[in-house]
Amino acid sequence: MWVISVEQRLRIRLTSGNWNSTRPSWSNDEKWIYFSSDATGVWQVWKVPSQGGTTVQVTRGEGFEGRESPDGKYVYYVKEVRGGAEGPGIWKIPVGGGEETRLLDQGRMGHWVVALCGIYFVVPSSSGGPTVKFFNFTTRRITQIAVLPEDTRLDMIDPAFTVSPDAGTILYGQTIPPGNVMVVENFR
Repeated sequence: MWVISVEQRLRIRLTSGNWNSTRPSWSNDEKWIYFSSDATGVWQVWKVPSQGGTTVQVTRGEGFEGRESPDGKYVYYVKEVRGGAEGPGIWKIPVGGGEETRLLDQGRMGHWVVALCGIYFVVPSSSGGPTVKFFNFTTRRITQIAVLPEDTRLDMIDPAFTVSPDAGTILYGQTIPPGNVMVVENFR
């Protein structure tokens, strides 16, 4: 992975090696970049100083798509374990390290987003369309926000899902050729 200064056009290499590094995201203070890497043989969340330096492994028991909480206290990430006691879902770990805690037993790579007050995530359905749900940080309750059209086929190879800053619009991608982008407005 590389970072480039728009003003100075200076390029800095952040990662190197014979492994994959993907899905970068900035820390709130812009001092760190979180990313996913399979450098240990298992996908983990790592961080690296945004100006270059030594990478630091954040998760220990598998992790993907690290995203810092709005208050800067936690890194949220997904696990998509195919088995085992830990199980899939959305997890969190303190930014400075510590115990990894499962927050939700739902949540898939590319189909979740951390917002100011909680986490939006998509739940696939065996009948009907996928459901968008919201986990509120304060109440710790999950509410249904929207049901996507029944013919929605979420892209699992190159997923796209986000919520607008005012939480009024969902943006998602799907695999219906030729790869249309869909917008759901006024879903509240």
